[in-house]
Amino acid sequence: MTDQLVRPTIPIAYVADIVARCRATPRAIAGALAAGDIPARALASRRMRVSIVQLERFHAALGRAGDDEVFGFFARPVPRGSFATLLALLVDCDDVRAMLDAAARFYRLFDRHAYFAFELDRRRATLHLVTRDAEQARSIFFVHTMLLAPWRTAAWLVDRPIPLDEVVLPARFRPFRRETRYLFGREPTFAAGAPRIAFAAELASLAVVRRRSDADAHARASLRAIMLAPPAPTLHDELRGVLAAAQPFADLGVADAARRLGRSRASLARELARHGSTFQDIKDELRRDRAIALLAETSLDFAEIAERLGYSAASAFQRAFRQWTGVAPGALRSVTASPRAARAPRSSSRAAATTRAAGRGPSRRSRRARRRGSPPPSRGRR
Repeated sequence: MTDQLVRPTIPIAYVADIVARCRATPRAIAGALAAGDIPARALASRRMRVSIVQLERFHAALGRAGDDEVFGFFARPVPRGSFATLLALLVDCDDVRAMLDAAARFYRLFDRHAYFAFELDRRRATLHLVTRDAEQARSIFFVHTMLLAPWRTAAWLVDRPIPLDEVVLPARFRPFRRETRYLFGREPTFAAGAPRIAFAAELASLAVVRRRSDADAHARASLRAIMLAPPAPTLHDELRGVLAAAQPFADLGVADAARRLGRSRASLARELARHGSTFQDIKDELRRDRAIALLAETSLDFAEIAERLGYSAASAFQRAFRQWTGVAPGALRSVTASPRAARAPRSSSRAAATTRAAGRGPSRRSRRARRRGSPPPSRGRR
């Protein structure tokens, strides 16, 4: 099994930020959470994660319910299909600089606030995100996606990577350092000022090569493309790949992993430490991500999942999962099972009730009647 099949998971904070901001009804929000197999009580857990499949399902269901692609973060709703329309317009731009300007003007149809400031000098092109209110500024979902979307869209339009020289976020987002490094392909810096990304100035002149016929397909896959498309492999990604390929799953010591990566044990530890990580951190993240995917996307029981993750017992896996995410693995399964139960035919429910009643034997009134020697009461008699 390769790491491509063990996709990194996404912080529950993304979902919590959307829920807090969107204009949808509580019923629509509950339905979207159920569609994504996301337990509502998990929104309060800072450690909980969701898979890209869960996020896609939640995102699609809530988008349909509220008809707003940005979930209330702009002054006016952005109707479904707007991003596809934007892509079809952007293919007519000359280059990256023109495309970024056109995208900013397009979204001002829905919010007069100027969210982007683009600076270009001889050495560097910098895209600043200027948030409109405190809630936007605090939202990791909003800040990440508002920087990721134009950057990844530009790379798609020119059909080549646009490596970043700099990613700067406010210090409040330091807990999301690893996610930022994965999504943007480089180590972030945390500093005061507006969130921003920067790339080489000459890349702003890259010509747009995509055609309008490409736009619809890219729009349909855009969420996955944004969340799961690092521009280049990093040591973190390479180590995940080595661990994912091990048999049993992730059952590899640091010395063996370092050797497979062409490094010494000490150099691997130093490189990971430079990025604020350890070998055990990455192994735990990989197991956590695979566990979430197996819980959300399969019907395997806990014992089978434990075995696939290399645990000797289901109880050991359950303890580890709670440490990773702050919730028990059963929390995901209860959400997954509930829509199926709700969709069960009414006749099946009645049959099940009849079976349960039959299994309990005679009612208390019937037993009393038999002791007195009289016939049991008729159920049809009131």
